[in-house]
Amino acid sequence: MKQALLNGFIQGGTFALLGVAFSLIYSITRRVLFIALGGIYALAPYFYMSARAWNWPVFVGVISTIAFAALLSVACEEYVHWPLEGKRASSEVNFIASLGCFLVLGQITVLLWGDGAQSLGFHRATFYQGLVLHISSGQILSIATGVLFLPCLAFLFWKTELGNRLSALASNPQLLSTTGIDVQWLRRLAFALAGALATLASLVNAVDIGFDPQTGMQAVVVGIVASTLGGRCAFVAAALAGFLLGMLRSMVEYTVSPALVESSTFAVLALVLFFAPSGLGGCFTGRCRPEAK
Repeated sequence: MKQALLNGFIQGGTFALLGVAFSLIYSITRRVLFIALGGIYALAPYFYMSARAWNWPVFVGVISTIAFAALLSVACEEYVHWPLEGKRASSEVNFIASLGCFLVLGQITVLLWGDGAQSLGFHRATFYQGLVLHISSGQILSIATGVLFLPCLAFLFWKTELGNRLSALASNPQLLSTTGIDVQWLRRLAFALAGALATLASLVNAVDIGFDPQTGMQAVVVGIVASTLGGRCAFVAAALAGFLLGMLRSMVEYTVSPALVESSTFAVLALVLFFAPSGLGGCFTGRCRPEAK
C-alpha cells in the first residue's frame, strides 16, 4: 500500500505539470482546450533521442528539446488559434483545430520514428530501498523535477510582473490591451511555457517508464482531468489535482486492476463535472469557471 502511494505521488509530479500546462492555456484564452499538447508530449522524447544519436550532450539535448517543443506550441498558437481568435471562433472550432494539430503531430512522429515502444533509460535504472520502500533512479528524477519546477511556477504566477500580466490576461484581455501591453506576445509566451511543461513531463516519464507515439493521448486525458479537477483557472489547484490523480490511479492499479486505471480517470472527470464543475479551486474560492459566469 505504501509503495503504491509513493509511486502514485511520484507519477503525480508529471501529472501536475500537465495539469498546469492545460490550465494555463485555457485560462488565458477562455476558448482553447489545447489538445495539441498531447502531440508535443509524444514527439518530445523522440527528438531528444535523435539529439543524443547526434552525440549532443545530455544538457544540450534536453534544452534543445524543450526549445523545439516550445516553438511547436507557439506555432500552433500563431498559425491556428490566433487567427481563429481574430474570427471570434467558438470553443468547439478551436477544439477541432487543436485536435487536428494533435493528429498531424502524431502521424509525423510515427512516420519519422515508427510506432514501437522506446526507453530513455528504464533498462539501466538503479533501484534504491529504504524503510521497506523501493524507488528507482527514474522516479528520483521525476520527483526532483516536480520539487524544482512547481515552486518556481508558483513564484512566477504569484510574485513576478510577468505572472501578474498573465493573470490579467486571464481575467480581462480587452482591458489589458488598453494599457499598451502586447496581448498576442503574452499569449505566445503562455503557449511556449505550456509546451515546455509538457516536454518536461514527457522526458521524465520517458526515463522512468518509456514512451511510444500513443502516450500523447494519455497525456491529454490526464492533463484535462487534472486541470478540470483543480479548476481550469487555478494553477496551484491544478498541480495539487495532478498529485491526487496520480495517487488515485496507482491505488486503483494496486487494489483493483491495472485495466481499470484509465476508466477510473474518466470516472473522476465525470464526477467532477457533475458535482463540482468549478473544480477544487472554485470550491475553495467560491468562484466558477469563466464559461459559467
